[in-house]
Formats: sequence, structure tokens, C-alpha cells
Amino acid sequence: MGKLIIYGNKMSPPVRACFLTAAAIQLDYEFRELNVINGDHLSPEYVKKNPQHTFPMLEDDGKYIWDSHAIIAYLVGKYAKDDSLYPKDLYQRAIVDQRLHFECGVLFPKLRESLLIVVLRKERSDIPPQLVNDIIEAYDFLEKFLGDNEYMVGNSMTIADFSLISTVSSVKGLIPLSEENHPQLIKWVKRMETLPNYCENNGEGAQALIIFAKQVMAELKHSNKMQKPILYGILASPPVRTTLLTAHAIGLDFQYLEVDLLKKEHLSEEFLKKNPQHSVPLLEDENEKYIWDSHAISTYLITKYAKDDSLYPKDPYKRALIDQRLHFDSGVLFPRLLQVARKIYVEHTDIIPQVYIDQVYEAYDFVEKFLETNTYIVGETLTVADFCFISSITSMEFNCPASPEKYPKINTWKKNLEKLPYYYEANGKGNEMRNMWFKKILQDIKSKA
Repeated sequence: MGKLIIYGNKMSPPVRACFLTAAAIQLDYEFRELNVINGDHLSPEYVKKNPQHTFPMLEDDGKYIWDSHAIIAYLVGKYAKDDSLYPKDLYQRAIVDQRLHFECGVLFPKLRESLLIVVLRKERSDIPPQLVNDIIEAYDFLEKFLGDNEYMVGNSMTIADFSLISTVSSVKGLIPLSEENHPQLIKWVKRMETLPNYCENNGEGAQALIIFAKQVMAELKHSNKMQKPILYGILASPPVRTTLLTAHAIGLDFQYLEVDLLKKEHLSEEFLKKNPQHSVPLLEDENEKYIWDSHAISTYLITKYAKDDSLYPKDPYKRALIDQRLHFDSGVLFPRLLQVARKIYVEHTDIIPQVYIDQVYEAYDFVEKFLETNTYIVGETLTVADFCFISSITSMEFNCPASPEKYPKINTWKKNLEKLPYYYEANGKGNEMRNMWFKKILQDIKSKA
């Protein structure tokens, strides 16, 4: 008999399934560790033997076999003293094969996908809820497979047990088994752990994989906590200024990235992937969470990062009033601002239909009524509604000034907000930029008239 060689990495569950099988049939072999980081499995020599460049791979007297399920069936078929681990009885073998394919097609892919997301691609610091649910469902199936039996196929150990324990022992360290829902599965795990040299052949590798995965997850969580939220926008935009006011009000440490609309950066493939609506502002938060619309962004920031709920109260009635004002801004104030602005910067005309002007002043009338008995847009305390309204109204005043005589409440309210220490940085400066931009457009229109 030629020398048997198993290629692989001890942290790999499929490799450990081969170790357990070889130990069960008392088979001598040489183990050759593959350094995945160095790309040992991608070397020309290895790929020549295994074009799929996976591991484990078995080398037996010049023959090469990969896939752990094929390898362990081969080893038992060729080298075991009897067929107890992989019965020749057609029905028994079919059940063992079903369990092997369940491990290969259901359980292991979920573990692999979890590790790819967290460890390799580092997309997030936890296992996605859907994957967690899928793995728990797989546990449920295994519990049913066991029933009242000691092993996965009846009361005799088979290669199905070696294949499944290698994966279950790995994944349970990330998603624990439930004593209430999986009592038989827990007993089976403990039974498998009593195998001679279990620790050497499976336990140590499983523990190493769990420790490695948890370490990466912890590092990612720390990194995500340290990562600043990113706000994409243009200072001249009223909705962007709403989010800036909110961020400054809650003392948020964030990064601001200006988007050049003239260069169509908001239409780039990268930006569209984050925001298919290609609007600003856009918020990028931890774990690649993307939110657009200033109202949604502002309430999200307050809920997640503010020290208290004063800007967006949890009280149902107060929140409902604020939500009404936010929808008034998105459905009345800002659209009326936008239709006037578009006449200038899209149609390049200084002729604004009177109906548009009237609609702006009608909106002012409503705001004046909102402020009739209040210091702020909702009651006597500053809220996110004030940030939405001030960015829209200060922009609208370029074309439609709100005179102190007709709108005293609006003007008093404006002066109160202008006293905020962050007001100019978050809103005033951007509004000045917008006014200068519109003045230039109007000058160009007049010069060409």
C-alpha cells in the first residue's frame, strides 16, 4: 500500500471528518497542513492534483480524491475491517447518504456562508438573522433525525456522524444548541466527544475555528463602534442642512462628504449602489447601512445616538405631532420650495408663476398657525421638526420673503433658532451658498435676455 496523505487545515470541519474516520478504522496516514493565507491550495502542484483546489484532499498511491464525503466513504470502503460505518445494505446506505448530503447541502453551506460574511469578507460583525434561523432549522432537522436513536442513522455509529459532528461542533460555538429544543442533539454531541482521540481529531480544530471567528467578530464590532457615520450631501441643499442641524444638536462625531452634483457624482455606480434614488442627503452607518431622506436620517440619528429623546420624544402623542410636521415639510414645504427653485436652475427662467408664489405663502400661513401659541414648531421645546422647517423656510425666502409684519411668529422663531451655537455652520452657511448660486443663475439669465 502506498502512503496515504491527507491535505488540509485542522480548522476545516470537512478535514476533521476525515481525521475522525481514519481514527475509527485505525488507519495510518500523513497529514500535510495547507497554509490558506499563503495560497498553498492554489499552487500549480496542488491544482494539478485537485483542479477545484479545495480541501481535504486524499492522496492514495497516486490517486487523488477530494470532498470529505467522498473521501470518508472511500476510506471505509477500502480500508475498514467491516461495513458498519458505511453499511452495504442498500436501505441503510441510502439513509447514511441522505445524512451526508444534508451536511453537504444544508448544514455546512450555512456555516461556510457565516464565516465568509464575517471572517473573510468582513461584511458585518455578527451572523445575519436569516442565517441564524437557517442553522437553527438545521438543528431542528438533526433532532428529528436522531429521534430516540443514539446516532444519526440508528444505534450504530456511521460516517454520517463523523461528517455531521465536525460541522455541528464548529457552528454550535457561534450559534448555541438549545437544551429545550435540541436535547437529543446535545446528548449526541456529548456521546461523540467520548470517542478516543476526539479532542485531537476534532475538538481542538473546532475550538480553534470558533476562537478565530469570535476574535474577528469582536474586532469588527470594535471597528464598527469606532467608525464614524458618514453623511453625503451638498451644503446648499435644505434637506442636507436638516441632517447637519440634527447631527450637531446631538453632538454626533461624523464625517461629511460633499457630493458634486454638477459632476454627477450622485449618479455614479458606487453611489447608486448605496442609494438607488440617487438623492442627497445619504447616511452611511455601521455594517454598510444606508439611509436616505433627511426626515428618516434625522429621526434615525436621534433615536440611535442622542443622549435623550427630547428632539424626537417617545411619547406617542408628541411623536405623532412631530411626524405630522415632518410630513408637512416633505409633502408641502419642500415641494413648494422645489417647484420655484426648478424654474430657476432647471428651466433657467426668472419668471415664477404666481400660483407657485401663492402656494409658498399659503405654506407660511400654516406655519404661522403652528407657532400661534408655541415657541417652536411643536410645543415649547426644540425638536427635529424645527430643523426640517428652518432649512426649507430660510431657502424659500430667497424668492418669497416672510415679512415680520405678516409673519411675526415665524420671524421670532427664526431668531431663536439662529441663536443655536451650531446654526450658522449647519444651516446658515449652506443657505448663503445656495443664495449666491441662485443669484448667479439669475444674473446669467438677465445677461442673456
